[in-house]
Amino acid sequence: MHPFPSQVGIALPGKAVRARTHPSGHQVVEVLINRGYHPDSIVALAGRPLRLTFRRHDDDACFERVVFSSPHIDRRIPLAGFTTVDLPSQPAGEVRFTCGMGRYSGRIQLVGEPSPTLLGRVRSRAMRIASWTGAAHFRLTSSRSSES
Repeated sequence: MHPFPSQVGIALPGKAVRARTHPSGHQVVEVLINRGYHPDSIVALAGRPLRLTFRRHDDDACFERVVFSSPHIDRRIPLAGFTTVDLPSQPAGEVRFTCGMGRYSGRIQLVGEPSPTLLGRVRSRAMRIASWTGAAHFRLTSSRSSES
């Protein structure tokens, strides 16, 4: 049985698949191994753990292992079943993975949180101004009351 049945994305050729967030808090992507990695391009949020679940259908000996660039992880992938690789939270950047012989590869683009909308930025600034003016008002009134 698949550990995350509702978290499987559809890999289209040439298109990156965006990691989905599982209720556990991990980002999750299922990678099918069959004449390459599908998807071979993944986009995930930086600063959050990523769980990759590999399902191998190709008996090419090259796919017996998957090797990650950062952190350096080398994991055996059996021909049947699922193999889970948990990557820790990492800063924005790119993580590459390859088969054991380096013939097939994939990449994970770790991106920052999306910037807030215009309305979100206005609200944030309004809250900062309100807290600053409230503090200034408090200081002003407390200094007047101490003068008496």
